[in-house]
Amino acid sequence: MAGGAGFTLTVFGAAFAQGAVVTWNGNPLTTALVSDQQLKASVPASLIANQGSATVAVTLDGVTSNNSPFTITNASPTIGSIGPSFALAGGGNSFPLTVEGVNFGKNPTVNFGPTSLSPQNPPTPTQVTVMVPANLVSSPGTVNVSVQVGSVASNSLPFLITGPQPAVGLLAPPEIVAGSAQFTLNVYGGFGAGDFALQLVAAPQSQSFPTT
Repeated sequence: MAGGAGFTLTVFGAAFAQGAVVTWNGNPLTTALVSDQQLKASVPASLIANQGSATVAVTLDGVTSNNSPFTITNASPTIGSIGPSFALAGGGNSFPLTVEGVNFGKNPTVNFGPTSLSPQNPPTPTQVTVMVPANLVSSPGTVNVSVQVGSVASNSLPFLITGPQPAVGLLAPPEIVAGSAQFTLNVYGGFGAGDFALQLVAAPQSQSFPTT
């Protein structure tokens, strides 16, 4: 995989002898003779830093073998989870979004819908964190989140943007004696814009009342 660590390459063939050298795109590698049919060569990380291909061959006493192709590929990034996975529409504040998975490479970006976001902190192959601007979550809906590594995009996970929800803070009065006369109940909290109905829940049934 491109960007991976250096490794030992094993070359199988025939007529190998002391002095045989494995070449990578024509450049010699540090080579050890195992047998007349096997060589081992050290490939440094710098040679596989980018996606592409290389030509591997063996030279011995001025004679060069046939060429063998070696492929350097980008493994597809894959998302496992995102956190948080939802936000309140129109919250007014940017927030960090952490994406976890595998094969994120060295320079991943996060696609938040059609918007590409760069990491806030140095990413790792398994985690990347970006800051999501408030304007991207201004309206309710669902946004697909994916990780982009070069020209390769991961799978996507949904990010839910929810509409404002009513929240009850204080009741006045907070209690009433059973059998009492009709009374006015004041409900304080955050209700946003729109029409709401007050619902009193008492087992085994709930009742809804018009609000004033």
